[in-house]
Amino acid sequence: MPTSNENLLHPMSEHFLAWHIAATHNKTRLEQAGGGVCSACKTHLDIDELDWIDDTAQCPECGVDCIIPITLLVGVPEEALEAFRVHWHTPGDELLS
Repeated sequence: MPTSNENLLHPMSEHFLAWHIAATHNKTRLEQAGGGVCSACKTHLDIDELDWIDDTAQCPECGVDCIIPITLLVGVPEEALEAFRVHWHTPGDELLS
């Protein structure tokens, strides 16, 4: 039986799905959270550091428009965010192989 950390690393986990949904059209969520983390380069960003494409935040460091509100990452192990990054921002399916 998988541990809770192993469940967090699965691309269909509750966290992965919530992060994916929250990473676009996220201006209100990010303003409420005060900032977020880029899921591609893992840079922590305050709300005033973000670039915007309509209502979706864009990372000023790497240009990716996939910023997860910091409030969704409280208590989540770093390895889960890394697994999300690998799944969504690297070619192939390295996480599942």
